[in-house]
Amino acid sequence: MRGQTQMDEASQRRSIRDGFDQIAADYASIRTSSAGREVREFVNWIHPRPGDRVLDAACGPATLARRLIWNVKRVHGVDVSEGMIHQTPRPAGSDAQVLLTVGNVEQLPYASRSFQLVTCAYAFANFPEPLKVLREFTRVIDDNGRIALMDVIAPDDPLGRSRLNLIEGLRSHYYTRILDRSQFTELFHGAGLRLVSSQSHLRHQNWREWLRLSPAAAKPEHASRLRETLLQSQEHDRAGMITRRPNGEIVLCYQTAWFLLRRLRSPVRSVGTEDIGSRVQAQFIEDGRRRIDLSTGSSQSTDTCALSSAAGKNRSRHPGGGK
Repeated sequence: MRGQTQMDEASQRRSIRDGFDQIAADYASIRTSSAGREVREFVNWIHPRPGDRVLDAACGPATLARRLIWNVKRVHGVDVSEGMIHQTPRPAGSDAQVLLTVGNVEQLPYASRSFQLVTCAYAFANFPEPLKVLREFTRVIDDNGRIALMDVIAPDDPLGRSRLNLIEGLRSHYYTRILDRSQFTELFHGAGLRLVSSQSHLRHQNWREWLRLSPAAAKPEHASRLRETLLQSQEHDRAGMITRRPNGEIVLCYQTAWFLLRRLRSPVRSVGTEDIGSRVQAQFIEDGRRRIDLSTGSSQSTDTCALSSAAGKNRSRHPGGGK
């Protein structure tokens, strides 16, 4: 059984890597054209220091890393997708280079206490074991180091969270599970981190961009089903995630959060720490079992493999797009 589980996890990670490779060109194009203001404001909020050595984890095409490099001593970027890495523009001048590596964020290829700052943007929805990732981030920062996260936040209510994750899962071929704020908080504690500061924001993405970043929409018939699913969901969307502008354009609105973290002053007690990952994982499983009927807005228990028939049998870097 354990060998089967390890094989399933390896297969899951390969599917994530392959999915990112598939959308790399579109992803880089969209992020380059649309992320400028958000990235600039996030970097200003972090207040990076000139002497910092920074790691941008799950860096994608290095949109955030390339902004950071003008503020700090050195920036490293790591991503599981070689396709994403290849999309990174190479600015002129060796001093302006981000040091890029293809690697696994669950096993970072860096020595402990190597960095003063670790950043990660719009990636946690695609980490099968987010607690393991956060502990790696904690391992590679020094005693005064910081971790800065920017990510989409799921609604607190189970129905809204399940609806969001169902829609996002239908558009991709790989693992997608968006966390709510309480799940992030538990993970921070489990990784031995304390929250220093946070901000909440809204992020809008039009239908066409969302579709371009949806591997499941590669075929026109699948794209049509996804559009139908969104429109059906809009009728019962109490959170206002899906709206239509006067010109008929479909727009998705996501809640996002910025988190700035440091190590806990006192080490977290070992008793119960491992249970945190288990509790979060249990919530993932429960969300997966809660089928959302997008045409009625009702919730019912079902097998985790059952998906809305309106969207077919298809299961992206997640909504906001990423680095």
